[in-house]
Amino acid sequence: MNALTARNALDALNLGIGSTLLVTGAAGAVGANTVVLAHEQGVKVIAVASQGDETFLRDLGAEYFAVRGSSVNERILSALPAGVDAIIDTANLQSGVLPSLRGSGSIVVLRPWADPVSDGTHIIHVNVRGRLGDQATIRQLVRLAADGKLPLRVAGIYPASQVVAAHQRFDAGGLRGRLVLDFEHVL
Repeated sequence: MNALTARNALDALNLGIGSTLLVTGAAGAVGANTVVLAHEQGVKVIAVASQGDETFLRDLGAEYFAVRGSSVNERILSALPAGVDAIIDTANLQSGVLPSLRGSGSIVVLRPWADPVSDGTHIIHVNVRGRLGDQATIRQLVRLAADGKLPLRVAGIYPASQVVAAHQRFDAGGLRGRLVLDFEHVL
């Protein structure tokens, strides 16, 4: 679902080779898949995440990296003074990253847009539900994952009998990856 959401967002933008794309929340599940898929189609990716994720994201194909936080737009614009062609906002920063957008570019959001915009910016809301029947794309993403090209970050594996412990670990936060429940040994 994360890779399909990323593919859906990229398809909505239809960026050409050499275009610049800012990805917020780039180290998250949707963000990391977006970095890989955008890089694969020849788009220059600017990844926004925490400092500890820079190596991970550069290994995925991010050309530029900006540490998230209050001065993120300044850091992006110091690397790309003209701004970026488009944004995929997986971290729900919304108008907080618009200063990094060139002219009347486009921003893809995964949640409803809350802020007013009057400068010609194109806001594109995408929802993965519209692609659930897209078997060809899903098969392509499965092949990429099987080939090790898409990041499948696993933070921990719990036997199904320890589902409560898995939920407690999830609720504690700070995970880098998903928790997996193992049903193989369930009686």
